Amino acid sequence: MYEAADITVTGSYTDLVYYKKGSEIWGTPVASDCFGLVAIENQQTTAKPVIEVFPNPARTEARILLRNYNPVENLRYALYNFSGMKVDEGDVSSNPFILERNSLGSGLYVLIISDMIGTIKATTKLNFD
Repeated sequence: MYEAADITVTGSYTDLVYYKKGSEIWGTPVASDCFGLVAIENQQTTAKPVIEVFPNPARTEARILLRNYNPVENLRYALYNFSGMKVDEGDVSSNPFILERNSLGSGLYVLIISDMIGTIKATTKLNFD
């Protein structure tokens, strides 16, 4: 029991009940420890590839930085407009690399990074002013 000024607080304990109707109670009991609920073996995780574009929106060119990529893997990029038409493509020759606007109109584009056999590694949006 705790007392502060003229307020008295008492602790209470109630059992977790999933469903109770009258005197009938049913449900699944909760495990007393978390080890029964989750796997405890170590699993190796790999960081998900990320594309960073800056500046975004871009005026004449955008700098594309690829994070969590295998540096020896040969990659390609493809740029699509929002109508789904491919408007530019090429090899990723360095990291980061520069994507030139050239004759592309203002608007929103989708940048897709893939390996040489076409497996998509990551996608992002790119906006040209």
